[in-house]
Amino acid sequence: MPRKPRLHVPGGFYHVTLRGNHQDDLFGTFEDRIILNDIVAEALPRHGARCHAFCWMTNHLHSSIQVGDTPLGPLMQRIAVRYARYRHKQLGITGHLFERRHGAWLVQTDLYFVTLLRYIHLNPVNAGIVKTAQEYQWSSHRAYLGLDTIPWLTTNFGLSMFGKTEDIARRHYSIMVAGDLYASELSIFEQGRTIGAYVNI
Repeated sequence: MPRKPRLHVPGGFYHVTLRGNHQDDLFGTFEDRIILNDIVAEALPRHGARCHAFCWMTNHLHSSIQVGDTPLGPLMQRIAVRYARYRHKQLGITGHLFERRHGAWLVQTDLYFVTLLRYIHLNPVNAGIVKTAQEYQWSSHRAYLGLDTIPWLTTNFGLSMFGKTEDIARRHYSIMVAGDLYASELSIFEQGRTIGAYVNI
């Protein structure tokens, strides 16, 4: 049976996931995540897309992607194929690196975009890898705080929801991530539910 076509909304925001096949690790070294960053940096402008947030976990990836006129599929296929080729060559193996095609959920309101930011950046905390999101190197959280610079990451849209100036926005964003705000909304992502403005496509 052919796959159901994905919903493409030009300019739409998506919560995108990729998981390792059989929950296997996607990274073995520090360099591996650097390579993935380079692949994403090359792929985004090629497909007219923006990345608003990301978190590279050990065996799965989370990102918030805004597409342009080109659907999400070709972008994610390019990223997945190029990284899989890199890992296969590095390890001398063949087969599927990722368990299936990427997961994609259309995020339709500002509230759910903000909630998604928090969810993505708290993944390492909720997994018990670090105590605070700021400790985790492989997410966009530190860039939102102004501690890191990631040229291919777009933070101005997300920060604009927290304040009119950069300093105020970063402070309010930090409070939101560290606090218990939006706790009920977070369950939408944790449980994979599809209600209201969070649509599984």
